[in-house]
Amino acid sequence: MGKMDASDRRQHERIEVYASVQLRQNDDTLVLAVKDISLGGVFLHADAHDFTAFQVGRVYELMVFDATDEQSPPLTISAWVVRREPTGIALMWSGKHDLQELETMIARLRRT
Repeated sequence: MGKMDASDRRQHERIEVYASVQLRQNDDTLVLAVKDISLGGVFLHADAHDFTAFQVGRVYELMVFDATDEQSPPLTISAWVVRREPTGIALMWSGKHDLQELETMIARLRRT
């Protein structure tokens, strides 16, 4: 049997969107571009940021912004780091959030 890649194991469809995330680390606030997002988590572009201080397994609070609609309020959501790569950082939603609100935002982002 062949080796299964990550996309075969994903529970939720990932979509590429035009959105940004505000991520707080101690006294620093980073604004990062979203590569893709799903009901399971998000992958953020590194954009020359050093993610070595972001520990795998640690929970962070994110604010997700719809970059195509500045009037839309951001979604505040907690997520933990599942992996770091040279190109970015992968986070999984912590489960302490309203899935309906996240579904609504993803549906809105998908239409853009």
